Amino acid sequence: MLENISEFKVVARLGVRDTTFDVLVPGSGRPVARIHRRDKLSSLVWGDDLDCDLGVYTGPNLDYRAGSINSRSAYDADGRSVGYVDSRKTRLGSLGRIRELRQDGLGKLVGKEVGASAKFMSRRGLDFVPLAGLATMIAKVDVHFRSDSSPGFDMVKPFGRAGTNYFSVHDARINRLLMLCCIFEE
Repeated sequence: MLENISEFKVVARLGVRDTTFDVLVPGSGRPVARIHRRDKLSSLVWGDDLDCDLGVYTGPNLDYRAGSINSRSAYDADGRSVGYVDSRKTRLGSLGRIRELRQDGLGKLVGKEVGASAKFMSRRGLDFVPLAGLATMIAKVDVHFRSDSSPGFDMVKPFGRAGTNYFSVHDARINRLLMLCCIFEE
C-alpha cells in the first residue's frame, strides 16, 4: 500500500513520552502507515538508542511491519537495505542543507532546498549568530530531489520534528521508506 501512494503527508503527534508519526493520503483521516518513537528523555531513561531503527507499520490495523527506518537508511520487511540518505550544510556557517538520497538500482538523487527560506538559511555566517537557530524552529523548507535519470520527489519539511511533512512523488520507483528517512535526517 505504501509504495502505491504518490502524494502523502506525515503528521507528528507529540505525546508525553513519545511521538507518533502518521502517514496520511489526501482526503483520508485514516493513516496508511505509522511510525512510533520515544522522546529523548524517555530514551535516556529507558536506555534506548535515539538513532535506532524505527518500525514502519502498514495494513488495515497498522500491524504489518513494512520495514524500518532511521535518520540515515531504510530497510525492507526482510531487513535488506534499500538505500540511505546523507545530509550536509550548503556552506560553512550556514543553516541550509544539501541532501543526497541513494537507492539501490536508482542511483543518487540530490535534494536541493528552494524558495525564500532556503535562501535565508544558506547565508554564510548565520550559524554563528546568536538566536539564529530559532529561525529553524519556525521556518519550513521545500526540498526538490532530482537526478539525471529520475524526476524524483518533492518534500516540504518544517524545521524541527513536530510539524507536518508533505511529499509529492514524481517517480514511482522511489522507495517510500527511504523518503520517510528524510523526516529524521540531521
